[in-house]
Amino acid sequence: ARACGAMNTVMTLSSFSSISLEEVAARVPDTVKWFQVQFIADRNITLNLVKKAEKAGYKAIVLTIDDIRRPWRPGGNKMVISTDIRTPNLTAEAGIPASLTESEKNNFIHQFLTNILDFHQSWEDVESVLEATRLPVIVKGILSVEDALEAVKHGVKAILVSNHGARQQDCLPATIDVLAGIVNAVNGKAEIYVDG
Repeated sequence: ARACGAMNTVMTLSSFSSISLEEVAARVPDTVKWFQVQFIADRNITLNLVKKAEKAGYKAIVLTIDDIRRPWRPGGNKMVISTDIRTPNLTAEAGIPASLTESEKNNFIHQFLTNILDFHQSWEDVESVLEATRLPVIVKGILSVEDALEAVKHGVKAILVSNHGARQQDCLPATIDVLAGIVNAVNGKAEIYVDG
């Protein structure tokens, strides 16, 4: 975040970050910060994170929508998160029972994070995020003209053309190959960003 501020560029903080969104905001108040969220099985968690980011002074919400299925991983499809990794933005929302021992808390958090993501999304879910904040919402993961136009129709302010690093699904197009078509179709109705 400090490096982004020094380079006068935007820093996007993941909801899975190991430092809370409030702490990052407090440490680098002059850096332009966006906050990234994905759809959590409990939609209230997603919406709570969006509201916390707005309150903490983030300037936009980056909503990842291209995480629609569990990626194939050697040894199984479960995402395994080490119990050593802390994710304060998400675990603050986990509702950890106070009566648990430290070991039980770690196991509770581990299970919560392993099963947290929801791969069933709709444009109505996107609308719920738009309604929860005054911040501009950037949808990340658009790869087709049809989805780009749908995003604009639903009121997003920007589109991030992204294939999630081509690591979630096989055989996706390179972002550069679909960029021109999306830019032409959107025709200035939303800002367009691209990642590699």
